[in-house]
Amino acid sequence: DNSIFFLSCNELSVMYSDLGENEKAAFWADTALSIKENTNKYLWQQNKGYYKMHVRISPVNPEFDEDDMFPMGGNVIAIQSGLANHTQTEQIFDTAKERKTQINASTIGCVLIPAYPEKFFLNPGMDEEYEYQNGGQWDWFSGRLILEEFLNGRSEDALTHLREVASQDNNLGGFYEWNTLNGTGKGSPRFLGSAGVLG
Repeated sequence: DNSIFFLSCNELSVMYSDLGENEKAAFWADTALSIKENTNKYLWQQNKGYYKMHVRISPVNPEFDEDDMFPMGGNVIAIQSGLANHTQTEQIFDTAKERKTQINASTIGCVLIPAYPEKFFLNPGMDEEYEYQNGGQWDWFSGRLILEEFLNGRSEDALTHLREVASQDNNLGGFYEWNTLNGTGKGSPRFLGSAGVLG
């Protein structure tokens, strides 16, 4: 959310600047800078190398540390928006690779590593670890990560990750909404979000 708002503020500033409305352009540029500074102040974890999901007033569960959960999708959007600087971007890429290896996922597309513990969510669609939005693999976030790897000079990693995702989808015969850790397709096999972003 912070990354998208940061990007929107910058783009609004450019539009106002093009219209010659310099006061409004300056306001939105300053707002973007404030969002970036505060996001980095409150959400960036230098010792972990990624942005945490959120700041809680009190822990949701004392038995696990949410700050240790790597929310890949939000971190990729931070890279895309320019909210993350070059050093942070490199750390996010490294964390994504390390976490993929830790859980032995079939692709780089896991959106939350580690996942929330079993039965944390009551919904039977995501009450297990690495099920659906609780850490499943999503092509439409791996596609964004892979594109940013290419754009940031990590073509070797990007090609490896692209081949993993493309091989998995080819073997499954479709672009599934999401995949399990071992690569089993789940949901629609013709999911436009996966096909579009991966394309």
